[in-house]
This record gives sequence, structure tokens and C-alpha cells, in this order.
Amino acid sequence: MATNETIYRGSPHLNLGTQNYYQINNKVITSNVATISTSVVHNITSAGTLAVIQGVDSTIDGTHIVATIPTLALDVPGPGSNTFTYSTTAGNVSTAAVSPTGQLIWSSYYAGGTVTNIAVVNYIGTVTTGAAHGLVVGDIIGVETKLNLTLGARVLTVPTSTTFTYESTTQTVANSATTGAWTKIPPVYVAPANASKKINNIVVANKAPIIGSYSIYIGGYPLAENTSIAGGTTQYIDLEQVIFNGEKLIVCASNNDIKFHIAGENV
Repeated sequence: MATNETIYRGSPHLNLGTQNYYQINNKVITSNVATISTSVVHNITSAGTLAVIQGVDSTIDGTHIVATIPTLALDVPGPGSNTFTYSTTAGNVSTAAVSPTGQLIWSSYYAGGTVTNIAVVNYIGTVTTGAAHGLVVGDIIGVETKLNLTLGARVLTVPTSTTFTYESTTQTVANSATTGAWTKIPPVYVAPANASKKINNIVVANKAPIIGSYSIYIGGYPLAENTSIAGGTTQYIDLEQVIFNGEKLIVCASNNDIKFHIAGENV
């Protein structure tokens, strides 16, 4: 008799790869660009890195995609930078110290690049990237610009090496130049070659006091796309779906307090 076992458990943005933790001591948002400062060099090296911010405030906290890494501030010793930016739809916030200090968590497991142009028509977005993106149809990505945020969407087409289309959570964005970044969401589980795994059920729990959203993709197809989940609530999905031979299970969420417990069995 098959035994139900845990396939994946935890927050997808916090337990993939080696995590790096840094204190945040300053924040500012100017013209839809947030600049975050850390107390020491944060060691982020590339746009597209996923940055989880917590303990700052309701405007800043959440999961963001690093867009730029400005030059090192003069008062911070050593090589590297102690600031990074992300694009946001939020309004201006005057520069202010963060007290007590907030926390930045990032992992090099996430990779991506910059966005230079975006257009969205009937929830289908077209992105132009600052360099060749290397994406293929079916990849799951996040896009964060001054005009919209979509975390967890399928790549629909790849017209060129620097453009791709995706399923946007925003209905319409006029074709325009913008700043921002994209990231590729990695799988939390890959079915072994020549083997099958049945996913029996998924539990999604939002431990935060505020509303959040999550996406789940199995074998390249959406089980949930940017699904809302109220703060302090749990949702149960009775699934019984088989994945096999390298198919991927991908989950992502709007904040690190949304936890997943995915159970299944060998078949």
C-alpha cells in the first residue's frame, strides 16, 4: 500500500538554495523606484535576484525583483554595494531610517534581468528585456516594473531573444518604455526520469495578517494563478494528479509568510 509522504514543505522564496540575510536600515521611493539600503554590503550581483523584505512597513515589505545595484555608498567599507532598487507602483516615500532595522533575504537561486519596455493587452503582456533572456515557452516568471507586478506567470511565446509574452495580472498597460526586472521561478520539485509521483493534496497557509496571493504550476500547467488568500487563513486543494519523467512542480507567493505543504506518493 502506498504511503502518503511530503513532497515539499515551506516558503518557496526562503528554502531554495543558500539564503543570505542582511539588515535594512534605510528606504526611499522616488518616481516609482524604491531604493533600499543595507547596513553592510549585501553581495547581490545581478538584476533579477528575488529579494524578500520584511519588518520595514506595509509599503516595502514583500517579495521584489532587484532591478539595479547602485554604486557602493562611501560610508560602507569593502567591495560591493549596500543599496539596490526595485520598480514599484507605490507612490513616493521620503528617505527615512528603518528602526528597528528590517531584514533582506535573497538567494542566487533566482536569476533574471532588466525590463526596458512593456505592453499589456487583455492580460497578455509583452516584455522587452535589456539583454537576451534565455527563456522558453512554459517557463514560469515574475515581472516587476513601474507599471505592474506579476509574480508567477507562464511564458506564452518567445518572439525574439529579447522579448517574451506572458500572462499578466494587469488587464491593460499602454506600450511604453519602463524600468524594472524579471526573474525565472525555479521548481521546488522535479519528478525523476522514468518515474511517476502522484500529488494527493496541497495545503496553502497564509501566516501573515494581510491578504496575499500564490501560484501553483504542475507539469507546465496552472493549478492556481495569482490566487488570493486572506491573512491568517488556510486553503486545501484535493488534487490526485500524477507528474512524471522530469515534469516540474513550481510554487510562488506574494510574501514569505505564505507556506505550502504538498503531499503525495509513488505510483
